[in-house]
Amino acid sequence: MQCSKKNNWLYPAIFLSCLLFSVAAAAQSSRYIFRHLTTENGLINTRISTLYQDSKGYIWIGTLDGLQRYDGNRFVNYLPDLHDPEALHDGWINTVFEDSKHRFWVGTHAGAPYLM
Repeated sequence: MQCSKKNNWLYPAIFLSCLLFSVAAAAQSSRYIFRHLTTENGLINTRISTLYQDSKGYIWIGTLDGLQRYDGNRFVNYLPDLHDPEALHDGWINTVFEDSKHRFWVGTHAGAPYLM
C-alpha cells in the first residue's frame, strides 16, 4: 500500500518537529543549574516565608528565624538582636521589598517595617 502524494510531507514534518523540540528542550535545560539549599549548606531555617530578588541579583530569603541574602555561593545572615538598634527586632520575616530608590524594606511579624 502506498501513501498518496498529498501525505508525503507528513512523516518528514513530524520527524523535523520532534527533532526541533528535542534540540530546544536540551538547550533550555542547560541554561539553569538548580541546587537544593538546606540547613546543611547554610540556610538558617527551612520554613521560608518569603523570597525576593533585588536589583543587584541577590536572593533574599525570609524565614521564621531571620533574613538571609544569597549570592548563589554563600549566605549572609541578618538575625534579630534586641540589644543592637541596627539589627532586626524580630526574626519572623513576612515580606521584603526594594523601592524605586533601591532602599530595602523588611516586614516582620512584629509589624513595623524595617529599613536596611
